[in-house]
Amino acid sequence: MHQIIVYGNPIAQPRVKVARRGKFSSVYTPQKKIGPFKQQIRAAFAANPHKLIQQHKPISVRLEFVFELPKSRKKTYGAPHTQKPDVDNLCKAIFDALNQLAWHDDCQIVKLEIIAKRWQNVRDDGWIEPAHTSIEWVEIR
Repeated sequence: MHQIIVYGNPIAQPRVKVARRGKFSSVYTPQKKIGPFKQQIRAAFAANPHKLIQQHKPISVRLEFVFELPKSRKKTYGAPHTQKPDVDNLCKAIFDALNQLAWHDDCQIVKLEIIAKRWQNVRDDGWIEPAHTSIEWVEIR
């Protein structure tokens, strides 16, 4: 099993935008927020490099998304995160960032488990869990 943890609030893959330039249109993905998040994922992978899973091998992925709790919601530590971003867009960002690093293409992912999409937790001793994204993957044999 391979695992990386990316600290900070999870960022979702934004929708594709269309720009018109005269008679021509072009399609692009806004990189303002997602670019640095994908770089963080790649950096976490590079800090503890894992073997690239061979092409056409099936992969199982487990994800956990933990968001920083705003001060206005302090009584909801550990509660499910039922706001945007959507879990499918969070997954897309991770899959795209790890293409050609952890696996050849995200079409190899045949099993996906979302452990949680929740607010951060606080322990009895006062320690507050940091916002993070936990990514685990394994080749299915």
